[in-house]
Amino acid sequence: PGAPSVTSVARQASQTVRVSFGAPGSTGGSAITDYDVEYSTNGSFSAGSGTFFEGGTTTSGPVDVTGLTNGTTYYFRVRATNAAGDGSWSSVSSGGTPFTTPGAPTLVTGTAGDGLVSVAWTNPNDGGSAITDYDVEYSTNGSFSAGSGTFFEGDTTTSGPIDVTGLTNGTTYYFRVRATNIVGNGDWSAIGSTSVTPRTVPDAPSSPSVAREDSGKIRVTITAPDDGGSAITDYDIEYSTNGSFAAGSGTFFEGGVGPGLVLDVDGLLNGTTYYFRVRATNGAGDGDWSPVSLGAFPFTTPGAPSVTSVARQASQTVRVSFGAPVSDGGSAITDYDVEYSTNGSFTAGTGTLFSDGTTTSGPIDVTGLTNGTTYYFRVRATNAAGDSDWSSVSSGATPYTTPDEPTGVSGTPGDGQVTVSWTAPVSNGGSAVTGYVVTVSSDGSYASAGAGSCASAVSSTSTSCTVTGLSNGTAYTFKVAAVNAAGTGSESTPSSSVTPRTTPGAPSVTSVARQASQTVRVSFGAPGSNGGSAITDYDIEYSTNGSFSAGSGTLFEGGTTTSGPIDVTGLTNGTTYYFRVRATNAAGNGDWSSVSSGAVPYTTPGAPSVTSVARQASQTVRVSFGAPGSTGGSAITDYDVEYSTNGSFSAGSGTFFEGGTTTSGPVDVTGLTNGTTYYFRVRATNAAGDSDWSSVSSGATPYTTPSAPTGVAGVAGNASVTVSWTAPSGNGGSAVTGYVVTVSSGGSYGAVGAGSCTSAGSSTSTSCTVTGLSNGTAYTFKVAAINAAGTGSESTPSSSVTPTAPAPPTPPVSPPSSPTPGSGTVEPVAPGVVQAKVSVPEGDVVVEISGARSLTGVVTVTSKTGTPPEDASGFVLPGGWLEISTTLTDFSSVELCVPYNRQAVASAGLTDDQLRLFHWKNGVRTDITVRLDTAAGLVCGKTDHFSPFAIGALKTTRVAGPDRYATAVAVSGLGFDPGVAVAYVVTGEQYPDAMAAGVQAGRQGGPVLLSRPSVLPQVTKAELQRLRPRRVVVVGGQAALSEAVLVAIQNALPGTPVERVAGVDRYETAAKLSQRSGTRTGGTVYLGSGLDVTSALASATAAGRDGAPLLLVPGTSTRLPRSVTAELARLKPSRVVVVGGTNLISSALTDQVGRLLPRAEIVDVPGSNAYDVAALLSATFAPGQTIYVATGAVFADGLAGGALATSKRLPVVVVPPTGTLPGSVALALATLKPSKIVVLGGPSAVSYNVENQLAKFLPA
Repeated sequence: PGAPSVTSVARQASQTVRVSFGAPGSTGGSAITDYDVEYSTNGSFSAGSGTFFEGGTTTSGPVDVTGLTNGTTYYFRVRATNAAGDGSWSSVSSGGTPFTTPGAPTLVTGTAGDGLVSVAWTNPNDGGSAITDYDVEYSTNGSFSAGSGTFFEGDTTTSGPIDVTGLTNGTTYYFRVRATNIVGNGDWSAIGSTSVTPRTVPDAPSSPSVAREDSGKIRVTITAPDDGGSAITDYDIEYSTNGSFAAGSGTFFEGGVGPGLVLDVDGLLNGTTYYFRVRATNGAGDGDWSPVSLGAFPFTTPGAPSVTSVARQASQTVRVSFGAPVSDGGSAITDYDVEYSTNGSFTAGTGTLFSDGTTTSGPIDVTGLTNGTTYYFRVRATNAAGDSDWSSVSSGATPYTTPDEPTGVSGTPGDGQVTVSWTAPVSNGGSAVTGYVVTVSSDGSYASAGAGSCASAVSSTSTSCTVTGLSNGTAYTFKVAAVNAAGTGSESTPSSSVTPRTTPGAPSVTSVARQASQTVRVSFGAPGSNGGSAITDYDIEYSTNGSFSAGSGTLFEGGTTTSGPIDVTGLTNGTTYYFRVRATNAAGNGDWSSVSSGAVPYTTPGAPSVTSVARQASQTVRVSFGAPGSTGGSAITDYDVEYSTNGSFSAGSGTFFEGGTTTSGPVDVTGLTNGTTYYFRVRATNAAGDSDWSSVSSGATPYTTPSAPTGVAGVAGNASVTVSWTAPSGNGGSAVTGYVVTVSSGGSYGAVGAGSCTSAGSSTSTSCTVTGLSNGTAYTFKVAAINAAGTGSESTPSSSVTPTAPAPPTPPVSPPSSPTPGSGTVEPVAPGVVQAKVSVPEGDVVVEISGARSLTGVVTVTSKTGTPPEDASGFVLPGGWLEISTTLTDFSSVELCVPYNRQAVASAGLTDDQLRLFHWKNGVRTDITVRLDTAAGLVCGKTDHFSPFAIGALKTTRVAGPDRYATAVAVSGLGFDPGVAVAYVVTGEQYPDAMAAGVQAGRQGGPVLLSRPSVLPQVTKAELQRLRPRRVVVVGGQAALSEAVLVAIQNALPGTPVERVAGVDRYETAAKLSQRSGTRTGGTVYLGSGLDVTSALASATAAGRDGAPLLLVPGTSTRLPRSVTAELARLKPSRVVVVGGTNLISSALTDQVGRLLPRAEIVDVPGSNAYDVAALLSATFAPGQTIYVATGAVFADGLAGGALATSKRLPVVVVPPTGTLPGSVALALATLKPSKIVVLGGPSAVSYNVENQLAKFLPA
């Protein structure tokens, strides 16, 4: 190829030059395969003097020629190569020089200056390019890692040294240096071989502290200044006597500075003032002088003083006079000390240094010495340098004073005078006592004794004297002082007060009156004069005739008393006594008072004796009694009567009869429950209080006329009617002895004219026959019962009965004497249902069988007499029984209708509506009744089993109305007569108010009636009007019973008080009812759950029986309502019955009751459920009585009955509405062995099946 052309050469990098060139004008016809470069340092390439660059193969430029020497100029040429070979070299280029950064400087050193270091070094290789600057970096620890050094920002320089400024004197620094050229910064040098510390001369010290150190010596104390960065090596001190150091007038002290920068400058003149200045020196030279110090002068101790005289100055004091020392030692005297001894010797510290404080001149009074003792003294002076030598010892001197005060001053009283005595002073003060001064005071101000031997005591050494001319009754005190040569000493402490005296005057009796049994209180006034001495006792003397002559009175030994009145005890009740009084003081007994008027003691009466108790009227027993054997000395003002139903009056169990005031018997006790036996006791009252109770009387039972019979019905005959009825539900408390039957054919009722009913008044039979009637005439009948109280209310009229002429005679129907079987063939009446009719004496028995495998067969019915061979307890059978069987098998149910004999039903004392159909399966009697058809004379039932069947009635009594309001009225009619004390009206919508009210109503002998919240039901209104209660209590707020209900009651009973008892909730309402109950504190309280009707119902009757209030609590809560805690605190019960255990009332509530009443017995009535709890409470009643049964599901019936049960102190047994009786209820019934069971409410409340189970607990 042709020759290339070099276009430029230039430094590319360290040891590298870039050669740029253009391709040849001609490739020679073959592609260029490489370019070669050759260089030399002088531009000549002759004779192979150039250097061939081995840079590898390249087909284009530029080419970087490496491996050159930095700083050397190189010249280049280029040639191209192709397949034909190498072409010609290009022309030689201009020169190109490679270069790099400088090397690191070496031999770095530093020279310290004031706040700077001058850093020098040896220059490095410049890397082929002139150095343009040097950088310096420094640190205080020799480390420059991670930028920890400080870069010095100085001017640009191309040579050293560099002064690094801004440094801190005294701080050690380390340095390094680097060079810079056009390429950049070179490497840092090694760190300087030694550290360098900047420095300057020290600062001037502050003005030194100067003080006298010793005689001729001043101590100079220096405060070190800043050392300028170099340790201080010396201090210079210069002083002058005028504070001026101009023109070398100061004196330079040649002495070294001791430890603590203290220097003692000695050789000075005592008493001359000197001034000082100081400077410091370090490696940099001398610093400036300090400011001039304050002046100071050296001094020494004074010379010895001289004692001039010593003499007694006062008590325990000697005055020491002395002259000042000849020299004060160059420092003013600041004090004088005095030392004394009792023998003139002061060796070995035997003297006593007098502590008198500081004094700079004499004389000095040395105090605290012993009077009568001789003392010797010496004196020394003190200045700032210390104490001088002691003076010579003085002559002796003796102190003395007035005598001490006498002691034990006392006085002996007389009539208008006091003899004063005392003990001589312990010390005479160092001078003999020559006499005494006696002073006297009656008001705290003392004066000289005016009369008697004490007036001349000042010239006598006797230790007693007499003060006369004093006033009896005035208290005096006395002081005594002793006298000696020093004068009169201190007065003694005052004597105890002494009062001249005589006996007191006579008291005056102001009143005498009976105080207690055998006790009269004597009141009297104090004497006009106590004789000048406090009265210490009063004596009383008494007699029964007012005479006290010749010792005839009796002195009352009543102990000591200083005031009245005095209760004279041990007297005879009913006897009149007369009294006189006298006073006694320290001088003796005064005169007796005048004799008092008479007074009679008395006590409570003896116990009366009950002579008879007998029924007086309905709910009334007359109690006759004899007066007590003794009135106790006071007329009887009243008799009280208390009664109980069991003859026991323990623990407040009796009832107090509030019958007004009476002073004689008999007393008619009212408000009792007819038919209940009561026992009585009586006590008398007089002005002294109540007597003991009499013995308990025998029992007496109040009664009234019976209630009206029910279920009056008639069976027509030929000109006759057989009338039957159900005996009254209440006999008024006295057995029914007969009945009165009246008849009406459309007008008024009159006595029956003929038949057995004419003699019903003497028969207890509940049926009779009225004859002589007109066939075809309709008659109605009323029946009234008779007992010992008379004839009761008439029944409601019977349905009309019309006698008819007889059909042809038929033999009377009576049970067959032997079983008479009958049978009938079954006939299909519906798919899967067959029916058979079988005739029996009472009519046709219709039997329907469903689900039988075969539709052909026979039903056999056998009519039997007597009772079934199974359980017949509590069951009345008005005829025989049936044994029914069939040839059919595998049937599912049996329905049958059985006829009954009306005459047999009436003869059994039953009414048609009482009849039920029973059957026995596996020995268990079950009520299977589904329908009663009294018109057809049929009772129908359904079962799944053929077995004995019978029509009958349970011996239980059911009291029910069409709704809860009517049921409550029916319950009221069962047990409460007109004129009751109270009637409670509660809402029929919720139970809590009724439950709490039932307890109070029953205890007060009244019913609980129900009302709707806004309207008073007509049936309730009618019952209130029948009852005519003396007051009505409406329980609950207006949300429970509105004001309209209260107004309706007031309108129904004009003039009868109607009041409302209500709280903010059921708990407060119950608490308020308890507050109104009049329950005594300290008794029993029942706690029932306000959230469970079952247990609470049983709680109510148990509480009523025990005369206890029922409080309601939120059973599941953990805190008692505030109203309940307040009522418990008021009642303070000794026994709390918690009804329900933790299932109904939380343990937290029980625990809170225990904390509130720590002394009360907490009785828990447990149970796994509410029925168990109620059963457990019911079982606590006495056995063999009537019991009431209510459902635990519908509250109204049970709670209305609860008041009735409570009034009679009988239990309410709570049962489920349907199903099997719980085992706990069955156990309670077995324990109670009831004589009668009254079921409250209709079959929706207590089902017939449950009633059937109940009846089994009645006698067979």
